[in-house]
Amino acid sequence: LKFFNDLKHDIVIAPLSRFYAQTQKTNSTSSVEQDFVTATKAAMAFSVLWRCKSGGADGIDGKYRSLMSGDEIFAGLARSKNNPVDINLFKNRLIQLLENRYSDKSAFIDFAKRTNFYKAKSIGKILLLASHHDAAIDPSGKLITGVAGINEFLTFKKYIENLTEEIEHVAPQNPKNTGGLWDNNIYINDVNTKHFLGNLTLVSKEINLELGNHNWAHKKVLFESLSAATKADAQIVFDEAKI
Repeated sequence: LKFFNDLKHDIVIAPLSRFYAQTQKTNSTSSVEQDFVTATKAAMAFSVLWRCKSGGADGIDGKYRSLMSGDEIFAGLARSKNNPVDINLFKNRLIQLLENRYSDKSAFIDFAKRTNFYKAKSIGKILLLASHHDAAIDPSGKLITGVAGINEFLTFKKYIENLTEEIEHVAPQNPKNTGGLWDNNIYINDVNTKHFLGNLTLVSKEINLELGNHNWAHKKVLFESLSAATKADAQIVFDEAKI
């Protein structure tokens, strides 16, 4: 819910209130309460995935309004105010709307990898948290799917903690401040390359200032120290790098 507030995404209040209303009835059950939680997560996933195409809203408010008023496919949540709302129908309709927006998974990836997520920071933050959730690192340094519970990043606690409060560019966004230490192709091949998700990370304000416009070798050491399991391990990283 805080994510929706940060995004100023008030349009979700109406559909989610239908599920919440059911939890307030005297005959409410735990499954009804779970439906509200599931509806909130489904709306969040839908809103994030929808905006991955350009970073903007692109008519998403109209899609949520259609969920309330209904159309030829979906009856509409407002029309059934005296009847229980069906969480499965709600989820399936959100999936249908996404399938209409993206022809397939590869089309979604092609759009998402070229979106300026520095401009759409709220969406970028969720994607970065999701990409690290229960992820492990293979020998080559790439993220791979790990076992459940190994790294819980997609949580409210992680979302609000100061260590994830700012989005930082890995390669600095202004090439004039790099002193020629970064590949110039980052800045000339595509105006938004520096703002792509692969060049962004989450850090605290203090760490963001420390990272500054240093070269990759320097930043890599800082990132490795921040990822160390203990202070002793972090010190080893610094000692080996002689920083």
